[in-house]
Amino acid sequence: AYGDPTVSKQRFYCGELNCGKKHYGKGLCRNHYKVFLEKPKARAQKREAPSDFTVKQWRAKLLAYDNRCAYCGVQDSALTQDHIRPLSKGGHHTIVNIVPACKSCNSRKSDSVDKYIPMSPSVISALRPSRL
Repeated sequence: AYGDPTVSKQRFYCGELNCGKKHYGKGLCRNHYKVFLEKPKARAQKREAPSDFTVKQWRAKLLAYDNRCAYCGVQDSALTQDHIRPLSKGGHHTIVNIVPACKSCNSRKSDSVDKYIPMSPSVISALRPSRL
C-alpha cells in the first residue's frame, strides 16, 4: 500500500559500525559479508593448511543441505561454516571438511573432533516434509 502511513517498509542495513549500506547476508553488506566468509580461509593460510573453498562451493553445499544444519537438521538462514576437523586440530579449509551448522551446534561442537558427526545431505533430505 504505497503512501499508506500505517504500512512501514522494514529496511535492513549492515551491522558493522558506521557502514550504513544495505543488508546482503548474515546482517552484513556485500563487502563485509565477503570479509566474513574469508576469515576461515585466512586462518587456514596462516596455519599453512590447504585452502581452496570458494563462495560458489559454499552456496552449493547450502543447497545440498537444503539450508539445514548438518548436526540438528534445523532450517536456518544464518548457517555458519563448520569445519568437521577444526583448523586448530589440523583440518583444512576445503569443501570436504566444511558443513553448514547453526550457531548453536557450531558453538556446542567448538573444536571437538569425535563428539559430533554431521549428517549427510541424503539424511537431511529425508527430514524435509513431503510435498504433494
